[in-house]
Amino acid sequence: IQRELGEKNIRISQIGPAGENLVQYACIMNDLKHACGRNGLGAVMGSKNLKAIAIKGTEGINFKDRKRILEISKWYSEYFKENPLSNGLHMYGTASVVEGANLSGILPTRNFRDGFFEQAENLTGKRMADTILIRRDGCFGCPVRCKRTVEVKGEKLNVNPKFGGPEYETIGAFGSLCGIGNLEMIAKANERCNNLGLDTISAGVSIAFAMECFERKIINDKTTFGLGLEFGNEDVLLQLVEDIAYKRDLGALLAKGVMKMSEILGEGTEDFAMHVKGQELPMHDPRGKTGVGLAYSLSPTGADHMQAAHDTMMAAEGPVLEAGRVLGLTKPVDVHGYGTEKAYFYSTLEKWWSFLNMVGVCFFIPQPRGSFPIDKFLDLLNLATGWDVDVEEAMEVGERGINLARIINYEMGVNESTEDLPERLYQPLENGASKGRA
Repeated sequence: IQRELGEKNIRISQIGPAGENLVQYACIMNDLKHACGRNGLGAVMGSKNLKAIAIKGTEGINFKDRKRILEISKWYSEYFKENPLSNGLHMYGTASVVEGANLSGILPTRNFRDGFFEQAENLTGKRMADTILIRRDGCFGCPVRCKRTVEVKGEKLNVNPKFGGPEYETIGAFGSLCGIGNLEMIAKANERCNNLGLDTISAGVSIAFAMECFERKIINDKTTFGLGLEFGNEDVLLQLVEDIAYKRDLGALLAKGVMKMSEILGEGTEDFAMHVKGQELPMHDPRGKTGVGLAYSLSPTGADHMQAAHDTMMAAEGPVLEAGRVLGLTKPVDVHGYGTEKAYFYSTLEKWWSFLNMVGVCFFIPQPRGSFPIDKFLDLLNLATGWDVDVEEAMEVGERGINLARIINYEMGVNESTEDLPERLYQPLENGASKGRA
Protein backbone atom coordinates (compact mmCIF):
# COMPACT_ATOMS: atom_id res chain seq x y z
CA ILE A 1 0.00 0.00 0.00
CA GLN A 2 2.85 2.37 0.82
CA ARG A 3 4.49 1.64 -2.53
CA GLU A 4 1.21 2.02 -4.41
CA LEU A 5 0.56 5.43 -2.85
CA GLY A 6 4.21 6.49 -2.96
CA GLU A 7 4.00 7.60 0.66
CA LYS A 8 6.09 6.14 3.50
CA ASN A 9 4.40 8.17 6.26
CA ILE A 10 0.87 6.84 5.91
CA ARG A 11 -0.56 4.83 8.79
CA ILE A 12 -2.30 1.53 8.11
CA SER A 13 -4.97 -0.38 10.02
CA GLN A 14 -5.33 -3.85 8.59
CA ILE A 15 -6.50 -7.39 9.22
CA GLY A 16 -4.69 -10.63 8.52
CA PRO A 17 -5.88 -14.13 7.66
CA ALA A 18 -7.63 -14.42 11.04
CA GLY A 19 -9.94 -11.53 10.14
CA GLU A 20 -10.42 -12.79 6.60
CA ASN A 21 -11.45 -16.18 8.01
CA LEU A 22 -13.78 -14.55 10.59
CA VAL A 23 -12.06 -15.94 13.67
CA GLN A 24 -14.14 -14.84 16.66
CA TYR A 25 -11.20 -12.97 18.23
CA ALA A 26 -9.48 -11.63 15.13
CA CYS A 27 -8.18 -8.11 15.65
CA ILE A 28 -7.26 -5.03 13.66
CA MET A 29 -3.52 -4.32 13.63
CA ASN A 30 -2.22 -0.78 13.38
CA ASP A 31 1.21 -0.57 11.74
CA LEU A 32 1.78 -4.29 12.48
CA LYS A 33 2.34 -3.92 16.23
CA HIS A 34 -0.47 -1.90 17.84
CA ALA A 35 -3.63 -3.97 18.23
CA CYS A 36 -7.31 -3.15 18.46
CA GLY A 37 -7.13 -6.44 20.23
CA ARG A 38 -10.37 -7.74 21.62
CA ASN A 39 -13.95 -8.63 20.68
CA GLY A 40 -13.28 -9.64 17.10
CA LEU A 41 -13.20 -6.30 15.29
CA GLY A 42 -10.93 -7.95 12.72
CA ALA A 43 -13.76 -10.35 11.89
CA VAL A 44 -16.10 -7.38 11.41
CA MET A 45 -13.74 -5.95 8.79
CA GLY A 46 -13.34 -9.40 7.27
CA SER A 47 -17.10 -9.84 7.00
CA LYS A 48 -17.16 -6.69 4.87
CA ASN A 49 -14.24 -7.83 2.67
CA LEU A 50 -12.27 -4.86 4.00
CA LYS A 51 -8.57 -5.66 4.23
CA ALA A 52 -7.01 -2.34 5.25
CA ILE A 53 -7.49 1.37 5.78
CA ALA A 54 -4.62 3.75 5.00
CA ILE A 55 -4.57 7.34 6.20
CA LYS A 56 -2.28 10.35 6.38
CA GLY A 57 -3.11 13.63 8.07
CA THR A 58 -2.19 16.85 6.28
CA GLU A 59 -4.04 19.66 8.04
CA GLY A 60 -2.38 19.62 11.48
CA ILE A 61 -4.36 20.12 14.68
CA ASN A 62 -5.95 23.43 15.56
CA PHE A 63 -5.17 23.59 19.30
CA LYS A 64 -6.74 26.41 21.28
CA ASP A 65 -3.50 27.25 23.12
CA ARG A 66 -0.52 25.45 21.57
CA LYS A 67 2.05 27.40 23.59
CA ARG A 68 0.76 26.31 26.99
CA ILE A 69 0.22 22.74 25.77
CA LEU A 70 3.89 22.57 24.81
CA GLU A 71 4.86 23.92 28.23
CA ILE A 72 2.93 21.14 30.00
CA SER A 73 4.28 18.53 27.59
CA LYS A 74 7.85 19.64 28.22
CA TRP A 75 7.24 19.54 31.98
CA TYR A 76 5.83 15.99 31.87
CA SER A 77 8.67 14.67 29.71
CA GLU A 78 10.92 15.23 32.73
CA TYR A 79 8.43 14.68 35.56
CA PHE A 80 7.51 11.12 34.56
CA LYS A 81 11.10 10.00 35.19
CA GLU A 82 10.70 10.84 38.89
CA ASN A 83 7.50 8.85 39.34
CA PRO A 84 7.85 5.09 39.96
CA LEU A 85 4.53 4.30 38.23
CA SER A 86 5.57 5.78 34.91
CA ASN A 87 9.31 5.20 35.17
CA GLY A 88 8.70 1.51 35.94
CA LEU A 89 6.61 1.25 32.78
CA HIS A 90 9.40 2.92 30.84
CA MET A 91 12.07 0.57 32.16
CA TYR A 92 10.25 -2.76 32.07
CA GLY A 93 6.91 -2.23 30.32
CA THR A 94 3.74 -3.97 31.42
CA ALA A 95 5.77 -7.17 31.91
CA SER A 96 6.93 -5.59 35.18
CA VAL A 97 3.67 -7.01 36.62
CA VAL A 98 4.80 -10.65 36.23
CA GLU A 99 7.03 -10.83 39.29
CA GLY A 100 4.65 -9.11 41.72
CA ALA A 101 1.63 -11.11 40.57
CA ASN A 102 3.55 -14.36 40.95
CA LEU A 103 4.81 -13.50 44.45
CA SER A 104 1.26 -12.52 45.43
CA GLY A 105 -0.01 -15.86 44.15
CA ILE A 106 -2.32 -14.41 41.51
CA LEU A 107 -0.40 -14.93 38.26
CA PRO A 108 -2.92 -16.93 36.18
CA THR A 109 -1.31 -20.33 35.70
CA ARG A 110 -2.47 -23.55 34.05
CA ASN A 111 -5.88 -22.19 33.04
CA PHE A 112 -6.41 -20.29 36.31
CA ARG A 113 -6.04 -23.38 38.53
CA ASP A 114 -2.90 -21.96 40.10
CA GLY A 115 -1.63 -18.51 41.00
CA PHE A 116 2.10 -19.27 41.13
CA PHE A 117 4.24 -20.28 38.14
CA GLU A 118 7.55 -21.97 38.85
CA GLN A 119 9.23 -20.47 35.77
CA ALA A 120 7.92 -16.91 36.18
CA GLU A 121 11.43 -15.49 36.66
CA ASN A 122 12.07 -16.34 32.99
CA LEU A 123 9.16 -14.11 31.92
CA THR A 124 9.68 -10.84 33.81
CA GLY A 125 10.14 -7.39 32.35
CA LYS A 126 13.68 -7.34 33.69
CA ARG A 127 14.48 -10.65 32.01
CA MET A 128 13.14 -9.24 28.75
CA ALA A 129 15.21 -6.07 29.14
CA ASP A 130 18.33 -8.13 29.84
CA THR A 131 17.87 -10.50 26.89
CA ILE A 132 15.69 -9.81 23.84
CA LEU A 133 14.69 -6.13 24.20
CA ILE A 134 16.26 -3.89 21.54
CA ARG A 135 14.16 -0.73 21.91
CA ARG A 136 11.65 0.99 24.20
CA ASP A 137 8.83 2.07 21.94
CA GLY A 138 5.50 3.80 22.40
CA CYS A 139 2.59 5.76 21.04
CA PHE A 140 3.16 8.96 19.08
CA GLY A 141 4.33 11.85 21.27
CA CYS A 142 4.37 9.91 24.55
CA PRO A 143 7.61 10.17 26.55
CA VAL A 144 6.94 7.10 28.74
CA ARG A 145 7.69 4.60 25.94
CA CYS A 146 6.17 1.58 27.71
CA LYS A 147 5.95 -0.65 24.64
CA ARG A 148 8.62 -3.25 23.94
CA THR A 149 10.38 -3.97 20.67
CA VAL A 150 12.20 -7.29 20.74
CA GLU A 151 14.40 -9.29 18.42
CA VAL A 152 15.54 -12.90 18.46
CA LYS A 153 18.17 -14.32 16.14
CA GLY A 154 18.61 -17.98 16.92
CA GLU A 155 19.28 -21.27 15.25
CA LYS A 156 15.70 -22.44 15.72
CA LEU A 157 13.80 -19.21 16.34
CA ASN A 158 13.79 -15.71 14.84
CA VAL A 159 11.58 -12.81 15.96
CA ASN A 160 11.23 -9.77 13.70
CA PRO A 161 11.23 -6.43 15.59
CA LYS A 162 8.76 -4.81 13.16
CA PHE A 163 6.03 -6.69 15.04
CA GLY A 164 6.92 -5.06 18.38
CA GLY A 165 7.09 -7.26 21.45
CA PRO A 166 4.89 -9.03 24.02
CA GLU A 167 2.93 -7.17 26.70
CA TYR A 168 2.13 -8.63 30.13
CA GLU A 169 -1.20 -10.03 28.91
CA THR A 170 0.51 -11.92 26.09
CA ILE A 171 3.23 -13.23 28.41
CA GLY A 172 0.58 -14.48 30.84
CA ALA A 173 -1.73 -15.95 28.20
CA PHE A 174 0.93 -17.85 26.23
CA GLY A 175 3.26 -18.30 29.21
CA SER A 176 2.07 -19.15 32.71
CA LEU A 177 -1.52 -19.89 31.63
CA CYS A 178 -0.22 -22.61 29.29
CA GLY A 179 2.62 -23.63 31.64
CA ILE A 180 5.27 -22.32 29.22
CA GLY A 181 8.36 -20.55 30.56
CA ASN A 182 10.24 -19.76 27.34
CA LEU A 183 10.23 -15.99 26.73
CA GLU A 184 11.63 -16.31 23.21
CA MET A 185 8.86 -18.72 22.24
CA ILE A 186 6.25 -16.36 23.68
CA ALA A 187 7.78 -13.46 21.72
CA LYS A 188 7.51 -15.59 18.58
CA ALA A 189 3.86 -16.40 19.34
CA ASN A 190 3.25 -12.66 19.77
CA GLU A 191 4.92 -11.94 16.42
CA ARG A 192 2.81 -14.60 14.74
CA CYS A 193 -0.43 -13.28 16.26
CA ASN A 194 0.39 -9.74 15.10
CA ASN A 195 1.21 -11.05 11.64
CA LEU A 196 -1.99 -13.13 11.39
CA GLY A 197 -4.21 -10.60 13.19
CA LEU A 198 -5.15 -12.53 16.35
CA ASP A 199 -5.92 -11.33 19.86
CA THR A 200 -3.19 -12.80 22.06
CA ILE A 201 -5.33 -13.02 25.21
CA SER A 202 -8.18 -15.00 23.68
CA ALA A 203 -5.78 -17.18 21.68
CA GLY A 204 -3.79 -18.07 24.80
CA VAL A 205 -6.87 -18.71 26.95
CA SER A 206 -8.39 -20.90 24.23
CA ILE A 207 -5.19 -22.95 24.02
CA ALA A 208 -4.96 -23.28 27.82
CA PHE A 209 -8.60 -24.42 27.93
CA ALA A 210 -7.82 -27.07 25.30
CA MET A 211 -4.78 -28.17 27.34
CA GLU A 212 -6.96 -28.77 30.39
CA CYS A 213 -9.52 -30.63 28.28
CA PHE A 214 -6.66 -32.80 26.99
CA GLU A 215 -5.39 -33.41 30.52
CA ARG A 216 -8.89 -34.47 31.61
CA LYS A 217 -9.17 -36.74 28.52
CA ILE A 218 -12.20 -34.81 27.23
CA ILE A 219 -10.26 -34.47 23.97
CA ASN A 220 -7.56 -36.85 22.76
CA ASP A 221 -4.85 -37.31 20.12
CA LYS A 222 -7.51 -37.88 17.48
CA THR A 223 -9.34 -34.66 18.36
CA THR A 224 -6.07 -32.70 18.43
CA PHE A 225 -4.87 -34.14 15.10
CA GLY A 226 -1.90 -35.74 16.81
CA LEU A 227 -0.78 -32.73 18.86
CA GLY A 228 0.13 -33.42 22.49
CA LEU A 229 -1.55 -30.66 24.47
CA GLU A 230 0.08 -31.16 27.85
CA PHE A 231 0.58 -27.98 29.88
CA GLY A 232 4.12 -26.78 29.22
CA ASN A 233 4.38 -28.21 25.69
CA GLU A 234 5.80 -25.16 23.94
CA ASP A 235 6.35 -27.08 20.71
CA VAL A 236 2.63 -26.91 19.83
CA LEU A 237 2.20 -23.18 20.46
CA LEU A 238 3.12 -21.75 17.06
CA GLN A 239 1.30 -24.50 15.18
CA LEU A 240 -1.89 -23.82 17.11
CA VAL A 241 -1.72 -20.06 16.54
CA GLU A 242 -1.45 -20.60 12.81
CA ASP A 243 -4.17 -23.27 12.78
CA ILE A 244 -6.53 -20.89 14.60
CA ALA A 245 -6.02 -18.12 12.02
CA TYR A 246 -6.73 -20.50 9.15
CA LYS A 247 -9.43 -22.47 11.02
CA ARG A 248 -7.81 -25.79 10.22
CA ASP A 249 -7.66 -29.03 12.22
CA LEU A 250 -7.98 -28.32 15.97
CA GLY A 251 -7.70 -24.60 15.14
CA ALA A 252 -11.21 -24.67 13.70
CA LEU A 253 -12.51 -25.43 17.19
CA LEU A 254 -10.14 -23.07 19.02
CA ALA A 255 -11.13 -20.21 16.70
CA LYS A 256 -14.62 -20.25 18.24
CA GLY A 257 -13.35 -19.18 21.69
CA VAL A 258 -13.85 -21.00 24.98
CA MET A 259 -17.58 -20.32 25.41
CA LYS A 260 -18.48 -22.04 22.13
CA MET A 261 -15.80 -24.71 22.64
CA SER A 262 -17.36 -25.57 26.00
CA GLU A 263 -20.86 -25.73 24.51
CA ILE A 264 -19.59 -28.18 21.88
CA LEU A 265 -17.48 -30.35 24.22
CA GLY A 266 -19.82 -30.43 27.25
CA GLU A 267 -18.72 -32.78 30.06
CA GLY A 268 -18.62 -30.03 32.70
CA THR A 269 -16.14 -27.91 30.75
CA GLU A 270 -18.25 -24.80 31.41
CA ASP A 271 -16.81 -24.70 34.96
CA PHE A 272 -13.32 -23.95 33.65
CA ALA A 273 -14.14 -22.14 30.40
CA MET A 274 -12.68 -18.79 31.42
CA HIS A 275 -14.91 -16.14 29.85
CA VAL A 276 -17.63 -13.61 30.60
CA LYS A 277 -20.15 -12.78 27.87
CA GLY A 278 -18.06 -14.93 25.54
CA GLN A 279 -14.87 -12.90 25.99
CA GLU A 280 -11.92 -14.73 27.49
CA LEU A 281 -10.49 -13.54 30.83
CA PRO A 282 -7.37 -11.36 30.82
CA MET A 283 -4.42 -12.19 33.07
CA HIS A 284 -5.71 -10.78 36.36
CA ASP A 285 -7.28 -13.16 38.89
CA PRO A 286 -10.31 -11.78 40.77
CA ARG A 287 -9.47 -14.11 43.67
CA GLY A 288 -6.73 -11.62 44.42
CA LYS A 289 -8.46 -8.56 42.94
CA THR A 290 -12.19 -8.56 43.67
CA GLY A 291 -12.55 -5.16 41.98
CA VAL A 292 -11.36 -6.72 38.73
CA GLY A 293 -14.05 -9.38 39.20
CA LEU A 294 -16.62 -6.58 39.15
CA ALA A 295 -15.06 -5.24 35.96
CA TYR A 296 -15.24 -8.65 34.27
CA SER A 297 -18.88 -9.05 35.25
CA LEU A 298 -20.13 -5.54 34.51
CA SER A 299 -18.13 -4.58 31.43
CA PRO A 300 -20.41 -4.20 28.41
CA THR A 301 -17.88 -6.11 26.31
CA GLY A 302 -17.30 -9.11 28.59
CA ALA A 303 -14.21 -9.88 30.66
CA ASP A 304 -12.13 -6.69 30.44
CA HIS A 305 -9.29 -5.66 32.75
CA MET A 306 -9.38 -2.12 31.31
CA GLN A 307 -12.90 -1.26 32.46
CA ALA A 308 -11.66 0.48 35.63
CA ALA A 309 -8.40 1.12 37.44
CA HIS A 310 -7.34 -1.77 39.68
CA ASP A 311 -8.01 -0.76 43.28
CA THR A 312 -5.10 -2.90 44.52
CA MET A 313 -2.97 0.23 44.15
CA MET A 314 -5.21 2.03 46.65
CA ALA A 315 -5.31 -0.49 49.47
CA ALA A 316 -3.21 1.75 51.73
CA GLU A 317 -2.54 5.43 52.26
CA GLY A 318 -0.02 6.75 49.76
CA PRO A 319 0.42 8.83 46.61
CA VAL A 320 -1.95 6.77 44.44
CA LEU A 321 -4.85 7.07 46.88
CA GLU A 322 -3.97 10.72 47.47
CA ALA A 323 -4.28 11.35 43.74
CA GLY A 324 -7.70 9.67 43.74
CA ARG A 325 -9.16 11.96 46.41
CA VAL A 326 -10.20 14.52 43.81
CA LEU A 327 -12.45 11.79 42.31
CA GLY A 328 -14.07 11.15 45.69
CA LEU A 329 -11.95 8.22 46.92
CA THR A 330 -11.16 9.23 50.49
CA LYS A 331 -9.94 6.10 52.29
CA PRO A 332 -8.20 2.82 51.42
CA VAL A 333 -10.23 -0.12 50.14
CA ASP A 334 -9.78 -3.78 51.11
CA VAL A 335 -8.30 -5.58 48.09
CA HIS A 336 -10.25 -8.75 48.89
CA GLY A 337 -13.35 -7.03 50.28
CA TYR A 338 -16.96 -6.94 49.15
CA GLY A 339 -19.87 -4.67 49.90
CA THR A 340 -20.92 -1.07 49.46
CA GLU A 341 -17.47 0.52 49.84
CA LYS A 342 -15.99 -1.77 47.20
CA ALA A 343 -18.88 -1.08 44.82
CA TYR A 344 -18.51 2.68 45.32
CA PHE A 345 -14.76 2.50 44.72
CA TYR A 346 -15.27 0.46 41.57
CA SER A 347 -18.05 2.64 40.14
CA THR A 348 -16.01 5.81 40.76
CA LEU A 349 -12.97 4.44 38.96
CA GLU A 350 -15.14 3.06 36.15
CA LYS A 351 -16.65 6.51 35.47
CA TRP A 352 -13.20 8.12 35.31
CA TRP A 353 -11.82 5.47 32.95
CA SER A 354 -14.92 5.70 30.78
CA PHE A 355 -14.22 9.43 30.43
CA LEU A 356 -10.57 8.77 29.54
CA ASN A 357 -11.80 6.35 26.88
CA MET A 358 -13.97 9.03 25.32
CA VAL A 359 -11.24 11.64 25.09
CA GLY A 360 -8.84 9.04 23.68
CA VAL A 361 -6.25 8.99 26.44
CA CYS A 362 -4.09 6.05 27.54
CA PHE A 363 -5.17 4.71 30.95
CA PHE A 364 -1.53 4.45 32.06
CA ILE A 365 -0.85 8.20 31.96
CA PRO A 366 -3.37 10.22 34.06
CA GLN A 367 -3.68 9.71 37.81
CA PRO A 368 -4.62 7.81 39.85
CA ARG A 369 -3.25 4.86 37.84
CA GLY A 370 -0.60 6.96 36.15
CA SER A 371 1.63 9.88 37.04
CA PHE A 372 0.01 12.79 35.16
CA PRO A 373 -1.85 14.93 37.76
CA ILE A 374 -5.59 15.09 37.14
CA ASP A 375 -5.74 18.89 37.32
CA LYS A 376 -2.96 19.26 34.76
CA PHE A 377 -4.57 16.63 32.55
CA LEU A 378 -7.86 18.55 32.51
CA ASP A 379 -5.87 21.73 31.80
CA LEU A 380 -4.36 19.95 28.79
CA LEU A 381 -7.79 18.91 27.53
CA ASN A 382 -9.24 22.40 27.95
CA LEU A 383 -6.21 24.07 26.35
CA ALA A 384 -6.56 21.78 23.35
CA THR A 385 -10.31 22.21 22.88
CA GLY A 386 -11.26 25.55 24.40
CA TRP A 387 -13.66 23.73 26.75
CA ASP A 388 -13.95 24.28 30.49
CA VAL A 389 -14.41 20.72 31.76
CA ASP A 390 -13.91 20.01 35.47
CA VAL A 391 -13.75 16.71 37.38
CA GLU A 392 -17.49 16.60 38.12
CA GLU A 393 -18.38 17.06 34.46
CA ALA A 394 -15.80 14.46 33.43
CA MET A 395 -17.35 11.89 35.79
CA GLU A 396 -20.83 12.70 34.52
CA VAL A 397 -19.71 12.21 30.92
CA GLY A 398 -18.10 8.90 31.88
CA GLU A 399 -21.28 7.69 33.56
CA ARG A 400 -23.36 8.61 30.50
CA GLY A 401 -21.06 6.49 28.36
CA ILE A 402 -21.43 3.49 30.68
CA ASN A 403 -25.22 3.84 30.71
CA LEU A 404 -25.40 4.13 26.93
CA ALA A 405 -23.32 0.96 26.50
CA ARG A 406 -25.66 -0.92 28.86
CA ILE A 407 -28.73 0.34 26.99
CA ILE A 408 -27.28 -0.96 23.71
CA ASN A 409 -26.53 -4.31 25.39
CA TYR A 410 -30.08 -4.60 26.77
CA GLU A 411 -31.49 -4.02 23.30
CA MET A 412 -29.40 -6.97 22.09
CA GLY A 413 -30.45 -9.23 24.98
CA VAL A 414 -27.17 -8.87 26.88
CA ASN A 415 -28.42 -8.32 30.44
CA GLU A 416 -27.74 -9.42 34.03
CA SER A 417 -28.19 -13.06 33.06
CA THR A 418 -24.90 -12.85 31.12
CA GLU A 419 -22.80 -11.43 33.95
CA ASP A 420 -21.82 -14.60 35.83
CA LEU A 421 -18.14 -15.23 36.45
CA PRO A 422 -16.64 -18.64 35.61
CA GLU A 423 -17.24 -21.26 38.30
CA ARG A 424 -13.48 -21.78 38.67
CA LEU A 425 -13.14 -18.38 40.37
CA TYR A 426 -15.31 -19.64 43.22
CA GLN A 427 -12.90 -22.55 43.72
CA PRO A 428 -9.70 -22.09 45.78
CA LEU A 429 -6.37 -21.39 44.11
CA GLU A 430 -4.26 -24.53 44.27
CA ASN A 431 -0.80 -23.07 45.00
CA GLY A 432 1.19 -19.93 45.77
CA ALA A 433 0.81 -17.16 48.35
CA SER A 434 -2.96 -16.98 47.72
CA LYS A 435 -3.47 -20.74 47.96
CA GLY A 436 -6.96 -21.55 49.21
CA ARG A 437 -8.43 -18.16 48.29
CA ALA A 438 -11.68 -18.20 46.32
